[in-house]
Amino acid sequence: MKIDLLQEDKAAIWRPETELEDPAHVKDAMADLKSSGLKTLFLDLIDKEWLSSSEIGVVMWIYKELDGIGGTLSILAVSPFVLKTINVTGIDQLLTVFDSLDKALDAIKG
Repeated sequence: MKIDLLQEDKAAIWRPETELEDPAHVKDAMADLKSSGLKTLFLDLIDKEWLSSSEIGVVMWIYKELDGIGGTLSILAVSPFVLKTINVTGIDQLLTVFDSLDKALDAIKG
């Protein structure tokens, strides 16, 4: 599992494919992030058309893991179904949702 570092190592981005439903991959990704020393993660769901209930649970677990170390989780998403799921579940009240990586990177500049 590879987490890509961004913006002069101020943040990381994880682009899961099917890994969100595989606990071992999620734990590996979080271990990679924690070992990097970074506390800001962008979860790239731009290519996802929908989120299953188990994937919603994983997003919340990642949020709690990062929150526990003083970190932040943001989501990149554009699918109307993903955005509606994020809104209906209240996840958007806990973290920031961006519709592009450029907007997410602008938010951490400075």
